[in-house]
Amino acid sequence: DWHVPEDEVYAQTTGRDRLELLRKSTYSTSEVLHNKALRFDGVDDYVDCGNDSSLDITGDLTIEILMKADTDTPTAGGVVKGTVGVWASNSYGLRNSNNNLRFFISNGSATEFVNIPVPKGEMCHIAGITSRADGKLYGYLNCEKVVEGNRTIQSINVTTNPLNIGRPFLGGASLKGEIYEVRIWNKALTEEELLQYKDRKLTGNETGLVAYYKFDEGTGTTAYDSAGNNHGTIYGAVWVVAGITLYNLARNILTDAGLTEEEYYIDPELKDFPVPYAWFDSQSHREALRKVAEACLGQVYCDRNGIIRIEGPSFLQSQTEPVATITQDDYFRKDNPVKWSEIANYVEVETQPLRPDVVEEVYRSNNPVSIEAGQTKTITAYYNHTPCIEAQASLENAVSGAEITKTTYYAWGANITVSSSNTGTFELVINAKPLKVLNKEKAIAQDEGSILDNGTLKYTFPANPLVQTREVAQKIADTLLAYFKNPRRDVEVEWRGNPALLLGDKVAVVDKDEENEYFVTRQELEYTGALRARMSGRRA
Repeated sequence: DWHVPEDEVYAQTTGRDRLELLRKSTYSTSEVLHNKALRFDGVDDYVDCGNDSSLDITGDLTIEILMKADTDTPTAGGVVKGTVGVWASNSYGLRNSNNNLRFFISNGSATEFVNIPVPKGEMCHIAGITSRADGKLYGYLNCEKVVEGNRTIQSINVTTNPLNIGRPFLGGASLKGEIYEVRIWNKALTEEELLQYKDRKLTGNETGLVAYYKFDEGTGTTAYDSAGNNHGTIYGAVWVVAGITLYNLARNILTDAGLTEEEYYIDPELKDFPVPYAWFDSQSHREALRKVAEACLGQVYCDRNGIIRIEGPSFLQSQTEPVATITQDDYFRKDNPVKWSEIANYVEVETQPLRPDVVEEVYRSNNPVSIEAGQTKTITAYYNHTPCIEAQASLENAVSGAEITKTTYYAWGANITVSSSNTGTFELVINAKPLKVLNKEKAIAQDEGSILDNGTLKYTFPANPLVQTREVAQKIADTLLAYFKNPRRDVEVEWRGNPALLLGDKVAVVDKDEENEYFVTRQELEYTGALRARMSGRRA
């Protein structure tokens, strides 16, 4: 429950300030949020990134790759400086070895390496790190060190062969799967830096970052290096939309609100809830976070230390013992109200699959635009339908010498700069793919025995734009049916209160007949000569 405490309600000032910030500040996304990736066919796809001297790393080194290998991939592929099948003839890399990624360095005649396991069928972050000073090679899987080995090589071999992504060597089979990001550093990242950088987009200006492939172009045959000029040419691999997760969205919302990593916590379980496409129109950060939490039946709250926490649906189940017991001596009033409006034996959840439609004209100048010889003019265009992706601007009926010199596309529109060497007019036209809710599906959970005895008591989950897949919708329907079966599942207690209780804490409530356990869903405390609390709980 989002409750911004008033003066008479207990809360730490820092937590109250952060809740107020989220409630009052505005959040929107200028772009559609989704991950693009390069998909490799497992045969001969690869990216050639050239052999610029910035890639001639001889001392400390870090290689990171964010990838997903298909369950039937014949190889883990590679990120290798060098294309020769003989290991020692290359410089360094993460290269396939029995479906591991072997992090290796070479001095031209010998290699030293560690093998890092590659899980199949799931997105994973793999990093190889070596420091000449400490004489070690380390292998990390999802930022946890899984292997280490000794390093005696003082200077890594320099080869004129290019950096390849996706295949282990010239003629070697490529990865069958997707690559989302690749980063190469001429420094040994610390574990703290590895964690800090793992789930965020970098600027490209970070110290020691020499190559950074975001693979977010989505079109064309070039993979751009956001840290330098080591742009790659794509051979065979194709662009795909990989989607993001509720975890990514929550992090984006919280950081946009100005909170630092020390001021919030996001449950890793949110990574299990994919969102193919996400877009937020103008709304409060609080409302955006509410939609994220609702889309997984999670919860958002401020803990006793003032930390904003967003928890996944399994957080409550992880608690085995009550943190407090409330007896008849502690409370003044206790009630288990029957909430007939929240009883259901038939739950329906409808997906809201946001998908790109066919290309259409989303903007055209109302009137011809005048331009003088030598003039440069920037036009802000607002699409007829939002959001849109893959926009492309063009000029029609344009004076000779007029051309588009700069484009910046957003989900809602674009800034288009036009220059002309002659005086005249032009019409600006933008074609794009609107994102629309297409092919909805319904996930249903029902208690057939209850329906037979009582008739159908239907509950329809409110439409949530982040519930886009049938699998997620079914999870929600099944969980809600379990909630809604019991008409007396909630408790309301007025009692002496405990300021240390958090939302989601499990408590035991005892009366003369029985003892039941509940999760705290709301608590308000006030002090009027003595502490008093009003608490609501959900049956555990």
